[in-house]
Order: sequence, then structure tokens, then C-alpha cells
Amino acid sequence: MYSSDRRYKKNDWWDFLTVIDQELEKLPAKETFFNLIDELRMRKAESISEGATFKMKAPAKDLLEKFKDRMDKDEEFASSVDLEEFNRLVDFLL
Repeated sequence: MYSSDRRYKKNDWWDFLTVIDQELEKLPAKETFFNLIDELRMRKAESISEGATFKMKAPAKDLLEKFKDRMDKDEEFASSVDLEEFNRLVDFLL
């Protein structure tokens, strides 16, 4: 469903958080949400310290909330299956 390349990999943590905010301001497509949450998932997998994984929880929760808000505002944005998949990706981070 989403791109397998890591578009945001070169961004350091703080730049990536800024990119998340910028992407969400644009009323992004569901693929953008999946790419952002997937990048968080990959960063968690690459991290070895508990502190590094803890800091990923807040952006993951925020992305989930904004994904749900977008679904409420636009019925064609994503399906319930998309929401379930997005929830599974977020759960991995929590």
C-alpha cells in the first residue's frame, strides 16, 4: 500500500518531527500517513535504547489521532481496513 523506500530516512529526529507537522498541514493522502508511521516504525526497529523508543510514542499517537480526524471529515480518505492496518502499525510503536 505504501512506498517501501524511506523518504524521510536522511532527516534527523528533530527535522523529521518538523516534516511530520509540515506534511500534516497539507491535508495529506493516506499514503503519506502510512509512510510517516512506517518511518517511525523503522526508527524504532533501528534504535537500541529505551529512551529512543519512548520518544516515538507521542508522534505515533498524534498521527493516529489525525488519521482518525481525517477519516471523520472525509469518508473517501480511508477505509476501515486502512484504519485497522494503521492501528497495527501504531500499536507496534506503543
